[in-house]
Amino acid sequence: MSSILVLGSHIQGLIAAALSARRGMNVTIVDFPETQNDHHTLHVPFVLPHHVIDELGLESHGLEIPKEQLKNPFKKLPFYDGLKTLVDMFQSLEDTRPDYKEKAWRDAWGTFEIGRVLSEYDTDIQNLFAQSSTLSLIDLVNASELDDAEQAEIIAICTLGSKTDPSAQGSAAAILPAIAIFEQKNCSYFYGSGYNLVTALKQASLSNNVTIITEQHVESIEAEGKIITNVTLNGGDMLNADHYVLDYDPVTLFKQYLNNYSILPAFKNRIIPKQNVKECIRARVFLNKAPVTTSQIIAETNQTILSARNDMKKDGGAQKPILSVVNTEMNSLDVIAQYFDPAVESSDEAKKQAVLNSLKDQDPDIEKSVDRIEIIPMATQFGQPTFVGTMPLLQLFKIFFGHHSLAYDVPIQNLLICGYGDLCSSHHHVHRGGERVSSLLQSL
Repeated sequence: MSSILVLGSHIQGLIAAALSARRGMNVTIVDFPETQNDHHTLHVPFVLPHHVIDELGLESHGLEIPKEQLKNPFKKLPFYDGLKTLVDMFQSLEDTRPDYKEKAWRDAWGTFEIGRVLSEYDTDIQNLFAQSSTLSLIDLVNASELDDAEQAEIIAICTLGSKTDPSAQGSAAAILPAIAIFEQKNCSYFYGSGYNLVTALKQASLSNNVTIITEQHVESIEAEGKIITNVTLNGGDMLNADHYVLDYDPVTLFKQYLNNYSILPAFKNRIIPKQNVKECIRARVFLNKAPVTTSQIIAETNQTILSARNDMKKDGGAQKPILSVVNTEMNSLDVIAQYFDPAVESSDEAKKQAVLNSLKDQDPDIEKSVDRIEIIPMATQFGQPTFVGTMPLLQLFKIFFGHHSLAYDVPIQNLLICGYGDLCSSHHHVHRGGERVSSLLQSL
């Protein structure tokens, strides 16, 4: 029986743990100290396939399936059917990709296969593909002639938590993986508080004999050559396993816990951009009554977004940042303020005021309900779509080939990455990470 140690009890890690245990593996979960009290909020809809819900019996463990249909804002676009065709094309390629072990062969196959498949479509689809690869996101959405608020909503969803400049040439590519989230079949969507989902996954894990360590956390990780040998906990216990599964920021893992382990550029280039994303702050707004504000992205117009980007390097950051607001379980709002640079020399009070000012734009009376605002430290990678934006064809292609493409580049042979932690669970690149890693473990 293979032994698995899951590092990080976030959504993807829990899915990987529960599925692997159900399929006969001996699984243990332990957290890092920075993530033991994560809030499990979903600022981008999380897609959970029905077969995973059924296999793990999540409803019997208290999972409440959302009854409301997920609103797909992209359907307003007059060229949506064409974009959906492109999404379907990429996802069909994922299902037919040969199991190349070498990254160069995999990427070369993808480039030629995209060209071959595109040749089978009419010129309108070919032109739309070219536009999505070369136009700015703002220019592409402007062509829809939607009103300002509808355009801003689409752009904000595509750029949430990323360094994507929606006015940059090529940033229109961000729209394809964003649409893919809304176009999954035979799935349920979870948006807002992820507390109920995480609780059900933990119960499913326990019922499948997963050991969840809660009294200790990871202190250090030892590796010899390309193999992790053991994980030491702060209480002195030492754990080892055949395979290690990560649902945590890989930059911090390699720099802090693996003592600056030397990694090759192919992998470093995948993970280092997340360390450099410094354009968001996260806040928890505590209210004296249940929030009336629904979970939403607050961005009034395209110009609002561009102004926030232009202002973010000023003292105090953008005083009207773009907000993603999520209701939680505890009379509070979890807020990501986009384009507010925490590297700027500014106080927490200035950041709190910027968040409050933007909330008041939507609800002038909300200040009366606010008890306090706390700034929440964010992990270095923190946001969902850190992989989208101005990118070459191959980078776009890697997104749609999902988690296996990342797994091939991990420099440690017995380490698999199923996710990047709390706020990244929903992004298309990792939204099936737990499921895919469990299947990969079965094949090893």
